[in-house]
Amino acid sequence: MPLVFVLMINLIKNEEQLKFIIKLFIVCIGIKSITGLITIFISRSFVLLYPGWSESTFFLTVIFFYLGFRDNCPGDPLVKTMRIFLISMCLCILFSTRRTLWGSFIITICLYFLFMKKTGKIKFIGLLIPAGVIFVTLVSLSDSSPTASNGEFSLSSEIKSMKNPFEAHTFILRQWEWKNAWEYIKLNPLFGNGLGTVLEPIVDFKYVKRNAFASMVFHNNYLWIWAKMGLVVFVPFLLLIYLSIKNTYQLYVELEDPYYRGVLLGIFLSLMNFIIAGFISPSMAEIKINVWLGFTFGFIVLIRRFKRSEIISQINI
Repeated sequence: MPLVFVLMINLIKNEEQLKFIIKLFIVCIGIKSITGLITIFISRSFVLLYPGWSESTFFLTVIFFYLGFRDNCPGDPLVKTMRIFLISMCLCILFSTRRTLWGSFIITICLYFLFMKKTGKIKFIGLLIPAGVIFVTLVSLSDSSPTASNGEFSLSSEIKSMKNPFEAHTFILRQWEWKNAWEYIKLNPLFGNGLGTVLEPIVDFKYVKRNAFASMVFHNNYLWIWAKMGLVVFVPFLLLIYLSIKNTYQLYVELEDPYYRGVLLGIFLSLMNFIIAGFISPSMAEIKINVWLGFTFGFIVLIRRFKRSEIISQINI
């Protein structure tokens, strides 16, 4: 989903198109969160959230920016009705075991409290934030979690794992993935090995079961594009990302509505979070650095906004 946004942001021609895309993504992720929760309660399994929920937090920042601005900006009536999605999204965040969620979620928390300070009011939805923190703390201190019984990662083990981005097991998987990708890239660096090619592991490590990873030598977007389609596609792909960053910043400068400026900044921070983490880590399922990027981006924005607020208040005095 972040890559879809990269493409769409480069196709935006005016402010109205940008607002439409923002509304579209909010609706899509809201519907996805509700259907995901329904599936969970039917199947009694939290593992169904595992495959794709890291992308969900990419747009959660958009929602929380709206919460901060709704008291000071008229906003769009359609967007205001989208508050019904907030609870389902927050529940999906709390139930998910993906460590990649937490980087963007940390950004979301920082930005939410920033604009809650700006409005001077604490809304009911704000209670979900401390409730989520308490929930995660209790689970992290426990010996088990809802997913521990079925052999999947428990939330407590995920949190412990996030504290050490260079733990041995994860580092071995990253090294194994990079080496396999590089072997395939060397076979045909210019044009790649073809989209339909089934890539099997070339380099084996004793700590990695071949049958467990035979079908996914690597699933990092950057490595996959280079190995499958070569430099002729990989270089334009990097150019597309660069243009997306440039265009996003340009749109941010040109927008006058503070509501949509905030929304766009939230999208931009989460986009940068995933792009940088994607380059650093070969496996999107192992991005622990995403969490620390979330801390960094969140606190930088908080500090800058607080300083700006102090300067404005001094000028007004």
